[in-house]
Amino acid sequence: MIDFKNENGILTVTPYTGDIVVTLTGGEFPYDQDEHQGTASVTGIPAGYTYELSVTNDPVDEVSDGTVEVTYSLVIYNSKGEDVTKQLENNIKSNTAEISVTPIPATIEVKNSSKIYGSADPEFDGTVTGLLDGDSLGDITYYRERKDGDEAARVYNDVLKASYSYDNPNYDVTVIPGDFEITKNNTAIVIESESNEWTYDGQTHTHEVYTVTYGGTEYPANKDGNVYVVELPTGDKVEIKPSTSGVKDVSKDPVTGNNTFTYTLENKENYQDVTTVTGTLTITPKPVTIVVDDSSKAYGTEDPDFTGHPEGLINSGDLGTITYYRTNDKEEANTYPDVLSAQWTKENRNYNVTIDKGDFTIHSNDTEITIRSDSGYKTYDGTPYTKWVYTVEIDGSTISLLPSDSGYMAYLPNGDLIRVLPSGA
Repeated sequence: MIDFKNENGILTVTPYTGDIVVTLTGGEFPYDQDEHQGTASVTGIPAGYTYELSVTNDPVDEVSDGTVEVTYSLVIYNSKGEDVTKQLENNIKSNTAEISVTPIPATIEVKNSSKIYGSADPEFDGTVTGLLDGDSLGDITYYRERKDGDEAARVYNDVLKASYSYDNPNYDVTVIPGDFEITKNNTAIVIESESNEWTYDGQTHTHEVYTVTYGGTEYPANKDGNVYVVELPTGDKVEIKPSTSGVKDVSKDPVTGNNTFTYTLENKENYQDVTTVTGTLTITPKPVTIVVDDSSKAYGTEDPDFTGHPEGLINSGDLGTITYYRTNDKEEANTYPDVLSAQWTKENRNYNVTIDKGDFTIHSNDTEITIRSDSGYKTYDGTPYTKWVYTVEIDGSTISLLPSDSGYMAYLPNGDLIRVLPSGA
């Protein structure tokens, strides 16, 4: 720069030696969706001079714009309006400055969640704060970070996480993890052995039929070796092992719950409502009929040996000794229905015994009986003559009738009385 000075008619030209200082200001601007620019100011412009100062670099509005150096344009005019920037360029001094956008914080807070043991994980969720209108992190996925075995009923801290598909450079994203609780399964589980009954047949019976009811739905147990297995909807298995020795005989007293078993339930500690129902095995008496044969005799004779036979016994001696007898003492010739019965020496709960009674008939006695009076004679002497001697012939035997106040009498072998009254003079 040349400074013209007219003094006493003498023109003196001197160069401008002052500093023209351009001060640039930059900065780091937190992202706010607005454009940001540096600034420039100038000092040391000679008196009477004018200037035009502007910032020439592009503004920044996103972190991705990076760091931008602040640049400027300065044009200086002398008092005549002439551009003297070139002449003063050595006088111009400036600092350096930069502008940039810095990310602002955004937070994804994952909500705590829970489920019941054995059920599927629910849909996880969360809230996003700090994003400006229209900005996005893309698709946000909430998930559970798990390890093998992380299915037991308890609280798992900080395992609910979030991921996002767009790593927006304008945000410094913090994910606040959530807690996940698995509560004990309160679904009702009933492990049951089935009841059954058999008619006594001398054999030992077991009934290995088991069901597991889960939440009202029955699942039959399938045999696997020496155990019975049911897989629950949760994936855990119930193993049932029979422990009953079975039943063979009719019980003296009422019995319940004798179809016993033991069981194991995988991860049982995660269930809180498990009950067992033990079925009952019952032997009922076998029907047995003792058929008594009909019988008969002739009037006045001894009763015969009565006979019969049992129908339905498993073993011939199960009732001990069976004897047959008559229940009345009638001896008149007649037919007596259902008077022939049976009795036995061994009470046996395994049988329900019915007696098919027999009839007993007493026939008229067809044995021939001959009553004789003896013959006699004497020489006539003018006095009456009688000979009251009587005999009875029966079955080849002769029985003499003996006199009594009511005639001549004798008892037959069956006990019946024959009385003869003489009628001759």
